[in-house]
Order: sequence, then structure tokens, then C-alpha cells
Amino acid sequence: MVTCNRKKLDLVNEIVFDTTGFLEKYKNNPLIYIVDTASSWIREYSTVDLAGYDILFDKHGYDGVKGNEYCEAKPSNSYKDKYGKVKIKLNGGGNFNDYTFERFEKDKNENLYMVISGFVEGTLSFILKFKFNSKNFINHISNRLNYLNENAKQSTRWTVKFSYLHYMNDDVILKYINKKLIQSKEEYFNGNFLNYLKKLGNF
Repeated sequence: MVTCNRKKLDLVNEIVFDTTGFLEKYKNNPLIYIVDTASSWIREYSTVDLAGYDILFDKHGYDGVKGNEYCEAKPSNSYKDKYGKVKIKLNGGGNFNDYTFERFEKDKNENLYMVISGFVEGTLSFILKFKFNSKNFINHISNRLNYLNENAKQSTRWTVKFSYLHYMNDDVILKYINKKLIQSKEEYFNGNFLNYLKKLGNF
């Protein structure tokens, strides 16, 4: 059984939870509406769930588990500011905050998958999945850690960023795609990443 942080979940009045603590309303609705730009935890939990994992709530662990497989979720939300300008164009990317060589070694030795999702004004547009140990992706993370270690003095924790460019040639699984939304909201996507998504989704 998955348990929930009740105080946190009670903040969202429109979400219906069953006794397993699962985002039941999301399972029955392929269009996921999460309009509060501050509610990153909701986007994270719904991403983990829809990717087929049980949600883990340990702050210092992974985000989901399925058998002996773990996942690290990296959701992004693109939206327009009050002037109508798109903020944070989706590029299939994310980052690892406070990342260390020790955590990198741990992640390499687990059966860990990356689960990447993109939301447009709170509506889910895609979910991608690939192994953390994928050749191109892990090489990028390793190279960034080494670079930051050499150039960021007096620190052992760094923010390591990535985009679709760092895993596009690895084996990527398309778990969910909302073609209609993507076609109608192309301005919210990085152009090259948009082409990559369309190729993955065959449209």
C-alpha cells in the first residue's frame, strides 16, 4: 500500500484519493490538469503514477518503485506569464539538485529509470522513460560532474542539468503522448525537441 502525506494532499480539493493513496482521478482522465505553477509535487506524483510506478514519499530516495525497478521523475511545466510570454519552453530536460559523486555511484548501481514529463499550462503532454545507465545520458552526467568538480571550488554538491539532446540516441520509451495538445500548443516547446517528440509519436 502506498501512503500519502495527508496534510499536503488535502491542499488539492478537486483530487479524489482512494484508500491506497493513489491519484485515482488522474488514472481515469488522460488529460491531466494541474494549473498551480507551484504544485510541482502534484506533477511529480502524477508522472510517477502514470508511468506505472508506486509512489515513494521518502524525500531523499527515489520517486517510484515497481518490483526491483526504481524511477526518478523530472516533470516540467511550461506556461505564459501575465504578458503572454511563454516561460520555460519544454525541451525534455531536467536537473539533479545537490548532486554528488556518491549519489551518482548509487544511481549507477540501482535498476534506475528516468521518467521525463512535460506539462503545458498544467496539462500533461508527454511522458518519456529511459534507463539512467543509458550510454549517452550517463556519459553526460559524468562529464558534467567532472567539469563542475574542477571548476566550482569549495563545493561537493552541484546542479547537473540535461535536455533531450543527452538521451535522444539512447533507447527511449514513449509512455504517454497527447498529440492534439502538442499540435495546438507548439509555441510551448523547443523546436528541435518538438520534432523529436513528433517522430517518437508518429505524427
